[in-house]
Amino acid sequence: MLSFVLRFPNGKLKAMTFSYDDGIPADLRLIGLMKKYGIKGTFNINTNHYEKGDKPENRLSKSELKAIADDPQFEIACHGHTHPHYTFLPQSVITDDIITNRKDIEAITDSIIRGFAYPYGPYNEASEEAIRSAGIVYARTVKSTNDFILPENWLQWHPTCHHRDALSLFEKFEELKRGVGKPMVMYVWGHTYEFEPTHDNNWELIEELFERCHKNPTFGLPPIWKFTTM
Repeated sequence: MLSFVLRFPNGKLKAMTFSYDDGIPADLRLIGLMKKYGIKGTFNINTNHYEKGDKPENRLSKSELKAIADDPQFEIACHGHTHPHYTFLPQSVITDDIITNRKDIEAITDSIIRGFAYPYGPYNEASEEAIRSAGIVYARTVKSTNDFILPENWLQWHPTCHHRDALSLFEKFEELKRGVGKPMVMYVWGHTYEFEPTHDNNWELIEELFERCHKNPTFGLPPIWKFTTM
């Protein structure tokens, strides 16, 4: 009888990935650090801002989004067209917001978008069904698990933690061993404006985490849900 064991690229048991919301200029500094240390990650984008032009105030330009999407190290994903609270809206409105968001990003990036991050984090049955009907294959919440398990429901993918808590969990992730067939992901999320002097002023935190990840040869990089148009 055949059995299959899930592993990350190169047979790795553990993987790390990062997810950052809103598509703001500070993302470019984070991308520079990710390139330096070979880190993969996702940038989740709202698109209503681009109704005003190709370079909205305090947002990445369309050309910058395209460059990120073209880089195999990164993924662009949906974050709601207008960044609404989905739990307050009927399913038809949620569906329209998600489809508009996905179509706009695909037009900007010339790529197929399959990922999503819930605006503000909350979700319910209506928002989950709307996401499914829009062709999204995974959706990230903001509910920290402080664990490293893969989700049973990919439309309720709870991250390990916000980046402010990542260093304290990293040592546990390094040391943790689980049985065969149990791959682990440390999934970190946040906003890049939180690293800025106007907020937590702690860019050194994320660089230390990237450096420690880069130095650990037991970690792999998880596949990214990226598709290109023909």
